[in-house]
Amino acid sequence: MPSDRASDSGSESESALESNLVFLLIRAGALGAANDTRVLAQHGLKVRQYAVLTTACTRPRTQKELSDFLMLNPSQIVTLVDTLEDLGLVEREAAVGDRRAKLVVATTRGRKLFDVVRVDVGDAHDRLLGHLSPAQREEFLTVLRRLALPDS
Repeated sequence: MPSDRASDSGSESESALESNLVFLLIRAGALGAANDTRVLAQHGLKVRQYAVLTTACTRPRTQKELSDFLMLNPSQIVTLVDTLEDLGLVEREAAVGDRRAKLVVATTRGRKLFDVVRVDVGDAHDRLLGHLSPAQREEFLTVLRRLALPDS
């Protein structure tokens, strides 16, 4: 009978995880990150680098703002920006009103790469969410935005 108890216990833990918010978010995030990692690698980028490049192309922020928004340590942001700068994809500019603060902005090369990568990432997301109806997908993304970006 021990095997019955083990399988019952396994079913219970699986069932408990199927309704555990954090587990589901982490698992969905891991699946999405693995998906994006494959696509981004074809362009020589990593997920966090793409997040910084996306921000630089769509709404430039200071390094401090990037750190807060992406929930990364400031030293991680410095390393990411340094790498993207070395690749010629972003540059630092003095922020208006505070010359000590540096805005991270995309270069022309960075914008061109972003335009290409954004399409490939979008296609990958379409495949990842392909089993959802259009209405389910929109509802999922709306709820996820409200959860991840409550102040937006």
